[in-house]
Amino acid sequence: MVGVAALLGSHAADAADHYFNNSDVVGADCSKATPCTIGEINGKSFSAGDRLFFAGGQEFSGCIYLAADDKGTASNPIIIT
Repeated sequence: MVGVAALLGSHAADAADHYFNNSDVVGADCSKATPCTIGEINGKSFSAGDRLFFAGGQEFSGCIYLAADDKGTASNPIIIT
């Protein structure tokens, strides 16, 4: 559990949280209130410390493509959970 706490504790101040589920909300901004679909992930850019949260209890199909500029660092990785 120490590793998880250390990892979550390293969340960069300018990093963003992105939320995803299987709803088809038009104009979703990937916030907790209006999550995006998995298909919208590929149109977004991610930075060091960003966290991508997938809704529990749902099944997701498709691929997540991370571009060369979608990268974290050793101390602030991009976390997909």
